Amino acid sequence: MGNLGKEKEEVNHGQQDGDAPPPYQEPTHDAPPDFEESIAAARASYKRDPITVKFPARFTCFYHWNSFTFHLGTSKKDLLFAVSPARLWGQKETLLRAGPEKSDPPLATAGTLKGSKQTSSLIKVHPHSGGDHKEILEVAMTGDYESTHRFSVPVGEKKQLEFFEWRNSRGAEVREVAEKKTTGYKLVRLSDSDVERGGSRQEREAGFTSDGRRVVAVAFHTANWMAGPQFAFLSDTLGETFEIVAVMSFLRIYELASQQAATAGAVAAA
Repeated sequence: MGNLGKEKEEVNHGQQDGDAPPPYQEPTHDAPPDFEESIAAARASYKRDPITVKFPARFTCFYHWNSFTFHLGTSKKDLLFAVSPARLWGQKETLLRAGPEKSDPPLATAGTLKGSKQTSSLIKVHPHSGGDHKEILEVAMTGDYESTHRFSVPVGEKKQLEFFEWRNSRGAEVREVAEKKTTGYKLVRLSDSDVERGGSRQEREAGFTSDGRRVVAVAFHTANWMAGPQFAFLSDTLGETFEIVAVMSFLRIYELASQQAATAGAVAAA
């Protein structure tokens, strides 16, 4: 209040002396960090090659014009896993195989969770050579057709059960992978929370959400559904089971999103 009164006195004194008021100047404020700067910060903070167990740190879904089966791989010459979408040959679940061939054993499946009060998905991790489980591990994921999708999975050497959540995102984490403006998804580790690292987009540390939780993976797809989505882990592995469920859960979300897009297109054309 003291400074404000002093300023008023100086203005009145100048007017009493007959001096013209000083020319108007636009107030200056420090501009918030440009969004491109937050992308650059994200690139600097993420490991370009995080340590993973089962999948590459970053891969793409590759479609083939003469086949309903698509592949996950780092390039068209390096196809690592075959994926058969649901409703193919009467198939009710999306099937991820342990290798690139149709003859390779199943690694995981994803479909609708029957009997759930809300629309949810069921991911099944199949036992395989050198795997963490000798029996099928079932993981429920909530939030079909919603903006968030939550699941729990055992992680680390102690196989401690932790919760994760896919969230729709247009943030720096997705932009870092996509290298352009696009909408995608970020996988958040809910048990890893640090409020001090949260905040607004301009304030928070790269790789963390507004509520201070760590982003462990991202994925995105373009408006061209045949271009194939991309996936990237952003931190060192939390175990093979986590990787399988993370990838399979995104494939399920992508399947649901593509179904919605197809339905919307059919309604618009009607």
